[in-house]
Amino acid sequence: MIPAFLNLGNFEVLMLLLVFAIALLLPVIAILNLIRNKGLSNATKFLWILLIVFAPYIGAILYLLIGNKRPAPLYQERIS
Repeated sequence: MIPAFLNLGNFEVLMLLLVFAIALLLPVIAILNLIRNKGLSNATKFLWILLIVFAPYIGAILYLLIGNKRPAPLYQERIS
């Protein structure tokens, strides 16, 4: 007999997979973005990487919100 909480439909399974995929990719995307960021010193990058490694979700979200100060490449081309 399957417990009631495991009796999920296709939509619920798809949503769970989507949430887990985002949760796994968020720190990876933040670290890759951080490594490519030429506007930060190596010491600053090291501190951000430590934060992302030891607090993956909080660190990744903080970096993507406040640590990444460079404009997007398309916007940067329009400025110059």
